[in-house]
Amino acid sequence: MCKQLGTEPDMDEIPPELKDFPECMQIAVDIYNMLPSSFTGGMESSFIGKDLSTVATFFEIFQVEGVEEKLLAMKTLCILNKSSITQYNQKKSAKQKLKTK
Repeated sequence: MCKQLGTEPDMDEIPPELKDFPECMQIAVDIYNMLPSSFTGGMESSFIGKDLSTVATFFEIFQVEGVEEKLLAMKTLCILNKSSITQYNQKKSAKQKLKTK
């Protein structure tokens, strides 16, 4: 895109890739994608995030060891979970608004 615009890329504006993050964060993303989703029951079910009950098992499988690594991985999982819940609720809200018009 920069080539088409005749500009040089600004390294501060280029978003980081997954490989740019520490390994335990990369593993946390992989674990998050493997976790089952949880929903509330009833007619109007809502996404309540991923089921984190198996995280310790995944830490063993992926050899996430040490308090610092586990803490960083858990923080990453929580950020991903919160972001997913927010996105789900925004999409659900937008759909409901379209139905009421």
